[in-house]
Amino acid sequence: LCSQIVGYLAPFEPSDETCAEDIQIGDSTLARSYIVGMMSGCCSGGPTVCPSLNPCLNETMFNPAATPMDPSSPCSVMVTYVPPFVASEDTCAETITLGDSTMPRSDFMSYLSGCCEDMQTVCTPFAPAPFNPCTNPDAFMPSGTLVMNVTAGWTMACIQFASAYAGGAFEGEPSLETCFEPKFGLDPSEPVTAASLTEFMAQSCCEDQSGFCDNYTQSFCANPETFLPQEMFDGDFPCK
Repeated sequence: LCSQIVGYLAPFEPSDETCAEDIQIGDSTLARSYIVGMMSGCCSGGPTVCPSLNPCLNETMFNPAATPMDPSSPCSVMVTYVPPFVASEDTCAETITLGDSTMPRSDFMSYLSGCCEDMQTVCTPFAPAPFNPCTNPDAFMPSGTLVMNVTAGWTMACIQFASAYAGGAFEGEPSLETCFEPKFGLDPSEPVTAASLTEFMAQSCCEDQSGFCDNYTQSFCANPETFLPQEMFDGDFPCK
């Protein structure tokens, strides 16, 4: 009940500074605007005391009801995770804190691209080139849908994953060495390979379903013809 949730946040005088201020909620550190934003459903559809970020390059493209990742987290809630800011090369590259995690603001904005009907955020002009997994780069489908977790129903547009999760564009020529060199991903301490990204993305993000590392991967079946690329591995991911 909304009458119960207000007890979690002490009264404060709203301003840009107080809304952006980090506060402790249990074991988590969150921006006050995030907590206030979660209460937006208690305001009869109206705004809260803390202004929300419009992530879209064209503000009219914002869809607050969209659920670009988690079906239980609409964009109207996701935009409260970070305070409003003026987009520039510096502010988009700036490292921000989200709970216990840190990431470049442009990476988080990539997640929010699914909140914009044209997939363009205010950081798109300043963001690094996305990871294109396709053998034919022109076959990349930005609005294709990747299933991140079948059980939870989490999905992500291909351009979101390519921009945020991959951590940069592939450079050079595909080979056994370059496809399996661990150098991509958000967390530098746990890098992933180009092959893991191309094989994960190509089925959903390339028109011809062909990833540029396909020639350097194997099915590990004694008889390659018995490989079932669409069979679900561990319940959540296709074997391909």
